[in-house]
Amino acid sequence: MSKRILLLLFYLLFASNVIADDFSIEDYCEKGNMLNRQGDYLNALKQSKLALQIDNNYAPAYNLKGNSHLYLNQLQEAIESYNQAITLDENYISALYNRGLVYQTLLDYEMALKDFTKVIELNPKHTKAYIGRALIYTSKEEYNDAILDYSIAIKLNPNNYTLYYERANIYLILGIYDAALRDYNIILQNQPNYAPAYIGKGAVYYYQRDYNMAMRELNKAIELNNKSTSAYLLRGQTYYAIGRYKFAIEDYTRVLQLEPSNISACYNRAKIYDDLGEYKRALSDYDNILKHNTNDKTVWYHKGQSHFYLGETEQALNAYNQALELDEHYLTIYCARGELYLLMEEWEKARADLTKGCGLGDDCSCKKLSKLKAIK
Repeated sequence: MSKRILLLLFYLLFASNVIADDFSIEDYCEKGNMLNRQGDYLNALKQSKLALQIDNNYAPAYNLKGNSHLYLNQLQEAIESYNQAITLDENYISALYNRGLVYQTLLDYEMALKDFTKVIELNPKHTKAYIGRALIYTSKEEYNDAILDYSIAIKLNPNNYTLYYERANIYLILGIYDAALRDYNIILQNQPNYAPAYIGKGAVYYYQRDYNMAMRELNKAIELNNKSTSAYLLRGQTYYAIGRYKFAIEDYTRVLQLEPSNISACYNRAKIYDDLGEYKRALSDYDNILKHNTNDKTVWYHKGQSHFYLGETEQALNAYNQALELDEHYLTIYCARGELYLLMEEWEKARADLTKGCGLGDDCSCKKLSKLKAIK
């Protein structure tokens, strides 16, 4: 190899080392943030570590490290990194907000609220902190506080129609229907093809028992999104309310085609089958529910009732017993099982159940107990 080539290789090696040595802590953090945005979280994490080798008291590097851990779903490591950033700078808004997100994900709502509140104190226009806090208040069923935070967030960002939707849903829960409709309509004035808002309006009208209006809104929602299980489920309830059982069954069946594990659709369809006297079909749905959740006492009760009406006494008794094992104070069961024992002419067992139910305040048990005394 010639001397000239050796000198060139030496120069290139030296130049690359100079460039590496000149890479500042800010450069590493900037590159790390870019890699996080690109979804390359492991290499972003490496950049944070390189930055900390230059200065292990640099708060933005710990924040970068925390973000990478967060994106990698390494939540405890993320909290530790954010803690270090906040220890170095107690008013570091980005780290406080991000740590709040992690606490929220871990369902540690009190710690998340502290962080979001601190962010708002430092920056009263931090929309995302209000949203984070509102979501927590909603989870805790502190709905008035959630409405207040959503309202502030809307003032800060009036074109974010998701905020109107979330606030409308809370108004719906609270039964403040005029306010809910107002928010849903604001959304539809600006986003006329937003199907969830039509579902929300349908729910308002359903709860107001204006079933024709509810049907109109839900039909529109399904027209926009024919795979919306929420729309079919609510329309099924609306059909049931007006006595159109066939159409209700069709909607619940459609939900189960889209989402086979939808418990609400399965339960609602089973109840209609019971009403129509199609007990075997009802039992098929109840059994399907119990495959997913064996601890639902109400389903065991209705399963028992279906067996009872089919004359399947042993199966009915087993279902009632299962319900009582789950809740010995489940009043409805004492009357139902007492009636079954009457049918089986097991008088003392019937008397024990009906006496127990009546003593707990169940009118059905008291009435049947009176009849039993009359028989005896």
